[in-house]
Amino acid sequence: MINHLEGKLERLETHLSSIFGAGEISSMPDTPPDDPDPPVSAPNHLGLDPLDDLDIEDFLDRQEPVSASIPSESVVCSVRVESGVGLHQEKPPCFYIPRCISNTGAGCFSVLTNEGLDWISQRADSSHLDHLRGSVASEPQLSSLLPPRKLFCPFPRAELLKQLLHDYMEYFNLTLPVFTQADVDALFAGNYTDPQVHGPGQWASLHVILAVAYMLPSTTGRPDHQTSALFMKGALQAINEILLAPPDLWACKSTLVMAVLFLSLSAAHPCSSLIAIAVQICNQLDLGNSEALRCSVEERQSRDLLFWMVCAMDNEISYRFGVPPAQKEDIVGEALHISSPSSAYSVPIRNDSDTFNLFHPTAELVQIRSQIVRQLYLASAVNKPFDQLLALTGDFDQKLQAWLRKLPRELQPGSGASPPFRKMPVFPTLLFIHYAYYDCMIAIHSLVAMREVNTAQDLLGGLSLSASPGFADNPRVLLSTSLMSKAARASLALLKYLPRDDINLGIAYHYPSVAMKTLASSIIRNPRPASEIHNLKMLHQAESYLSQTARNSTHEAIRRLSKACADCCAVAQRAIDAA
Repeated sequence: MINHLEGKLERLETHLSSIFGAGEISSMPDTPPDDPDPPVSAPNHLGLDPLDDLDIEDFLDRQEPVSASIPSESVVCSVRVESGVGLHQEKPPCFYIPRCISNTGAGCFSVLTNEGLDWISQRADSSHLDHLRGSVASEPQLSSLLPPRKLFCPFPRAELLKQLLHDYMEYFNLTLPVFTQADVDALFAGNYTDPQVHGPGQWASLHVILAVAYMLPSTTGRPDHQTSALFMKGALQAINEILLAPPDLWACKSTLVMAVLFLSLSAAHPCSSLIAIAVQICNQLDLGNSEALRCSVEERQSRDLLFWMVCAMDNEISYRFGVPPAQKEDIVGEALHISSPSSAYSVPIRNDSDTFNLFHPTAELVQIRSQIVRQLYLASAVNKPFDQLLALTGDFDQKLQAWLRKLPRELQPGSGASPPFRKMPVFPTLLFIHYAYYDCMIAIHSLVAMREVNTAQDLLGGLSLSASPGFADNPRVLLSTSLMSKAARASLALLKYLPRDDINLGIAYHYPSVAMKTLASSIIRNPRPASEIHNLKMLHQAESYLSQTARNSTHEAIRRLSKACADCCAVAQRAIDAA
């Protein structure tokens, strides 16, 4: 076994010598113990030697001999890591060096950068690295490793393309401003249909913009699902290239929009995978630390906004599908200093004589929702003692009510006023804020309600008031069951305002479905009170409305929502009949 390993190390030394021209590199076992800079770096964070994680023989056998002048096609190499051991997916195999090996901080960096070459020059003769520096300015070509790009659907002609891009910017990008108008103009300028003109992030951006545009209301009033799916297939084809290529903003933007599109389809696995890639690229580009960059105010705000949208979508996907957030820390609150990105967040109030900007309230609500996920629903938080759960419930309820009081009364959820849901572009933004508020109320109070606490007397009989320090500060936790049911009924009351396009409808699908399941579970737990009869009546009204809407709609989300409502009604009705 030792001879086998020594043979591998000799082959590795020979290969490195051919790359850097450094002559003989001393064998690792012969390195003096007091050498401050050994040729092979220290073990990784798992306590294993990095060489144990790699099939070096297979790696070397697949490489071409490298001459003194390295062509761009051979810059990128592929390293196979044994499953379950070694480097995580945030270490892309594009001659990337993990910082846990280089001891230079978090993340990773490419040897095809000045930073990487400086790091190598500390471990080899820098005079032999001049031939590599010419490769730094050129982007590595991935064609030698990946199949050529395919065009699954021809690009639309000029007139239709103009209409599609207009629909994308007006209906989708207005409320989720991932791309700027300058981005779109640059993408679709010149010979944009040539795959060789674009990097992988740009190629994915081209396709995902058209995939979304074909799902939006068009001149015919019907989305083109088939064409959208073909463009989405073209965008997904670029994912392997994005993982291998150096990170850029185009790759981050395209993967974020792809995650949103799959979110509208309630596809958990693609959502979580794509948002993890977007978070990884965000961290590699250091988007959360734009203050340290020398750039214009507009560029800094654009980077901050993109970072916030990625983190917000990461938390939303985490909550909906029960997966851990890809971002390690709760940092979505950093968006509170970003200026409003578009007019979609300006809502008319006081008889249209004034406006109120909803962007910062939206960011604050996303921050509260993120904290709810991390402190109540992650695996590390599910076994909290009941007194701590009660204190957290009271604390989050207070935060949510404080947030509510910051809104003008006519825009507050549950105020009894008639919000301007039908006014565009206000409609999606304001509607999702109302839905998210009720969903937060359900998430906060459901854990207490599920402890078989149906009235304040039940809670007082099983818990000493001194058991929870925060209990007396917010007595509303005694009413968790009724507050949860009230929020669910209010969420169902918004069914008549459901969006009419596939993407917004698919994203909104989550909220009424949670409300239905909440009312049905409340009835099942305690079917006797008169309030549960009212909840069942609300479910039947929602079922009647959705079944009628589903018959007149081509949207799959409406049909799925109607079936889910019918199932909830049937289960709740059987529980009441049995009682």
